[in-house]
Amino acid sequence: MESALDEPELIHQPELLLLQMAKLQSSAELLKLAVTRLAESRRVALARIWLLQPGDICAACRMRPECPDQRRCLHLVASAGHSAT
Repeated sequence: MESALDEPELIHQPELLLLQMAKLQSSAELLKLAVTRLAESRRVALARIWLLQPGDICAACRMRPECPDQRRCLHLVASAGHSAT
């Protein structure tokens, strides 16, 4: 039985990924493609990209009580994954 660690590369055909990224029109599309391609690997259960951005949704954020400075917060901008089973 093959293990996920036997997979030779983390990103299959990285050259193709670079070509796909070059065609995209927005950073949101680019980030989504990046996590989707990473999550295709059996070695990756979850890929996420968080960016430090203005704290624009603090009133609705469930983490507000734990955040000492609501001027800038981490925002999840792209996520992809699969069950490890």
